[in-house]
Amino acid sequence: MGQHIIGVGIMAHNEEKVIENCIRSLLSQDLREEYELEMFVVANACTDRTCEIVLKKSLEVKNLHLINLKEKGKSHAIQVFKECVKEWNESQQDGNNRIDKLLFMDADVWLETKEAVYLMGRTLDNRSDLSAVLPAGVPDTTNKTSAFISHLYEAKTNLVFAVKGTAFSGQCYMIRNEVAQRIEIPDYIMADDFYISEKLRKGYIRDYNIKYFYAPPPNFRAEMKKIFRHSLGNAQMRSFLGRGLFAQPVVEKAAPIEKSLYERRALLKEFWKLPWDSKGLIVLFYLIGKIGDFRGKWLLKKYGPKNIKFFLEQWQTIR
Repeated sequence: MGQHIIGVGIMAHNEEKVIENCIRSLLSQDLREEYELEMFVVANACTDRTCEIVLKKSLEVKNLHLINLKEKGKSHAIQVFKECVKEWNESQQDGNNRIDKLLFMDADVWLETKEAVYLMGRTLDNRSDLSAVLPAGVPDTTNKTSAFISHLYEAKTNLVFAVKGTAFSGQCYMIRNEVAQRIEIPDYIMADDFYISEKLRKGYIRDYNIKYFYAPPPNFRAEMKKIFRHSLGNAQMRSFLGRGLFAQPVVEKAAPIEKSLYERRALLKEFWKLPWDSKGLIVLFYLIGKIGDFRGKWLLKKYGPKNIKFFLEQWQTIR
């Protein structure tokens, strides 16, 4: 057995088209005899062949497990996965096979290189001041994506990589298990990554030398839905911030998170280096986001910040 076991939680809702690609990227990882993986696909309210595909694959891969949930919601799925890890560790009486790190992945992402998991694990082993490490996301614009969306995501990615943004992304990250177990995410939370980042404060880094790919929306309409959904989640979180929900972070003596996760001067400096067409797309994206902010505030006032049924209805498959 390896020295450390990493529990992988793959969050999946109707992901029959991409789940095998995600699992394949994990199985190809070179862990250098230091780590082992236990992979859990958390299928929440799937109505397609996701569960069937994972079950069939689990017959070939002994460290692949399916958690089939009837309930919708990523925040709930995260909590269930953590409970499964807790039960796993409690069952290991000798303590040798305990899971000490968790790797969270959305089912529609895959790792760029075979060293990605190893590098994330080593970072946490070597940096006692960190609770989590995030790879950098790169959009896969080569498949089923309109030219407009491809150009938009390429412009956004160039800007983020130039500035070295530190925003916490829930698409892919590794976190210490003992820290993750102390973060209880309510089921009604839409922006789980926003919630986790506030609980961690500055106890994480994004490593731009480690990358993962993700599938952007296929067209402008889907992009609008995504922006509005994220804006609503952010509006919900800002309302909770005003109520002191994050008064006690899980990382002791952690510094308060900065109001802006990007250094404004560097952001503007890199923005002006972009081609004019890319500048136009970034401005358009910004303006749509502002519209989404106003829409999010209005919906929040109408339905309330803890309306689970309403928030779950906002999570629609956009591929």
